[in-house]
Amino acid sequence: MSGMRHRTSHLVPLRHLLVLCGASLVAAGCGKTITDSDCQMVGERLQRAWNEEIRKAAPPQGTAGTKASGLLLSEEERLVTDWMAECKRDLTGKRVAQRELDCLLGATSLEQLSKCARP
Repeated sequence: MSGMRHRTSHLVPLRHLLVLCGASLVAAGCGKTITDSDCQMVGERLQRAWNEEIRKAAPPQGTAGTKASGLLLSEEERLVTDWMAECKRDLTGKRVAQRELDCLLGATSLEQLSKCARP
């Protein structure tokens, strides 16, 4: 199990990434008004990036691997749900820089998503 903690420790800061992405978008504040559809598209991108990280960090299959995969999948659901709630509450209807949104929509990894959140 300690190996699992080590492998997924880089995934834990994802919650902070979500907050930074939202703050980054609002701070950029010009260009495009965020819609529910934009929130959904970023959520789907986040989900794909998370799944790629799971694939890279997944332990070998077996009982421990199955339990770990289940835990990672439930975390994925929670993160995407949290993103959607926060995006709809804090971002929908606000103006953001198109390049910030394009960065999030073009990201293919959690690392790239994190870079989008940096000022």
